[in-house]
Amino acid sequence: MEAQERRPEPVQEPPLLQVLNKLQDVLVVSGGQAQAPKLPQIVVIGSQSSGKSSVLESFVGRDFLPRGTGIVTRRPLVLQLVRTAADGDTASATDEGATVEWGEFLHAPGRRFTSFEAIRAEIEAETERKLGKSKSVSADPIRLAIYSPHVVDLSLVDLPGMTKVPIADQPANIEEQLRAMALTYIEPEESLILAVSAANADLATSDAIQLARRVDPEGLRTIGVLTKLDLMDAGTDALAVLQGRVIPLKRGFVGVVNRSQQDLFDGKSPQAAREHEARFFANHPQYQSIAARMGSRYLAHRLNELLLSHVRATLPALHQKVSGSLSSARAELRDFGDERLEGRSHQGAFVLQMIHKFCTNYSEALDGTSVMVQDAARGSGELLGGAKINDVFRTQFHEAMRSVDACYGLSEADIARAIRQATGTRTPLFVPEGAFESLARQQIQLLRPHCLKAVELVLAEMMRLLPACLPPPVSRYAALQLRIQACGERSLSRREQKAAEMPDRRQRDSLFSAALNGSAQYGAESTSHSYNPLSAQYGAGGRAAGAAGEQSREQSREQLETEIIRSLLISYYGIVRKNLLDSVPKAIMHFLVNAVRANLQEDLIMELYREDQFGEMLQEEESAVRRRAECVALIEKLERAQTVIDGLRTMPVQPGDIIAWPSTS
Repeated sequence: MEAQERRPEPVQEPPLLQVLNKLQDVLVVSGGQAQAPKLPQIVVIGSQSSGKSSVLESFVGRDFLPRGTGIVTRRPLVLQLVRTAADGDTASATDEGATVEWGEFLHAPGRRFTSFEAIRAEIEAETERKLGKSKSVSADPIRLAIYSPHVVDLSLVDLPGMTKVPIADQPANIEEQLRAMALTYIEPEESLILAVSAANADLATSDAIQLARRVDPEGLRTIGVLTKLDLMDAGTDALAVLQGRVIPLKRGFVGVVNRSQQDLFDGKSPQAAREHEARFFANHPQYQSIAARMGSRYLAHRLNELLLSHVRATLPALHQKVSGSLSSARAELRDFGDERLEGRSHQGAFVLQMIHKFCTNYSEALDGTSVMVQDAARGSGELLGGAKINDVFRTQFHEAMRSVDACYGLSEADIARAIRQATGTRTPLFVPEGAFESLARQQIQLLRPHCLKAVELVLAEMMRLLPACLPPPVSRYAALQLRIQACGERSLSRREQKAAEMPDRRQRDSLFSAALNGSAQYGAESTSHSYNPLSAQYGAGGRAAGAAGEQSREQSREQLETEIIRSLLISYYGIVRKNLLDSVPKAIMHFLVNAVRANLQEDLIMELYREDQFGEMLQEEESAVRRRAECVALIEKLERAQTVIDGLRTMPVQPGDIIAWPSTS
């Protein structure tokens, strides 16, 4: 193994799949940068011991993958095969001393591994660096590129094999973890699925086929591979499966013959295994007719063709996704603003800008034109902002006010007692207006809590809008964010007190004081100027009736006066309630909503625009610094990816793009 700073250039212009490999390296992202789009790729899935590793090694012609019992592949392996020219005169030279083959890992840039034993050791070491000596698995991939004149250009993702029974220190849900990992890779439409199954096992229970059909039920993206055809029971064959008569796949099935465990013990080379494979299909009585479409050589050639066509088909959508991700990342970076705000003039300008944006967002939220509030309302499924305030006035306040009974808690005895109390030592000729005034004041007090409740509901909604209206750049500065919210809450509290207090009497009576004062005046005028039939009757004939009917007349008089007072209370209560339903929302809008809208920016500037506090308020959060760095890195990657894709879109299909398996003879 030796270190090199530069890769030898592939033959002439880089074929299409080699450029795709560069695009894969460009879009390696970290730290949750989920905006990077998915790329076309071939994903290899299968159960443990299905022969996946042998298939991949047959593509390279070398032993380089870890082997052993149980789960050996514990991290996805992104394998990029790049065909290069030999040092000699031909790219198909078989003399190992005359060719140059090496591997490179993305996690070890600049290092060239010329020993395939060293490549295997590095895969094992990198797996242990991530997972230790345990048997657990990780979805974090290892990226390996192999350069050789004996390969075709190809890019595959080898996933850990499916297992159902946990071993050693594996978690009890290891099967669910492996299936979830596989679905993450094969669900995107950009992925082609290489489903590897053993021919000597029941295909109906194949994990690879089951997973593939789950995400690709029509078999449009799935290529089936049958391994271990030479190990099937005597007298049986898989011809029906290979011809697509059992499980139809648009891409079909390809049969391969791998090296057995005894072959590995005996040191049988992959080249010798390919020759044995070719003889097996050519001489087998059932497979002779389809031998040209079987074997590792054909499979590599077929995958090369499919991946090329898949790349071409997905380029327009890929270009659109990269452009969209790039626009989103640039917009997010603009929201972060300048990395550093140096100088008080720049800091002050930034504070004023954020105050202005916040107040604008707040006014738009009250008017119902705020995009942020509209999006939040769709997400929560409830009314927000000005719409919620309007609902408080038109629905909640109305229902609460109309639910109050004018004579709630008043019995006939209470009304009669109020009448007698209002006359004092006199015996009145008319219904005393003092009784009506006293009872009216008492009953109108029942409306007071609902008026104040309307103020509280509006205030609560306006408080809830404060954090939702903060401009995105403010999220970088926790201190500034808290100061803006606290100042907004104090501004709201001051206006709430003014909206709910009565200047010349106790606090929070102003919403109904006018109606309350007017009720007494209305009651006095109504009772003093109206005709009282009971009083007329009592004045004309009461004294002549005699003592015998006195008690009966007094009872009739009291009952009539009680009904008159009750009737007056009900009539006047409706008038007062109607006035309050109209005046209370207007008072809240004037003293609270509109007052805050008009004065909020001035309050914020007076409290926050202090040069000696700019440094404290604009202390950036570590998470914001980290997220900006990630955003910058993502933009760089996407810009490079866009450049590569633009080159791919204009690149003609070259003869070297689709390569037949190099001859080894």
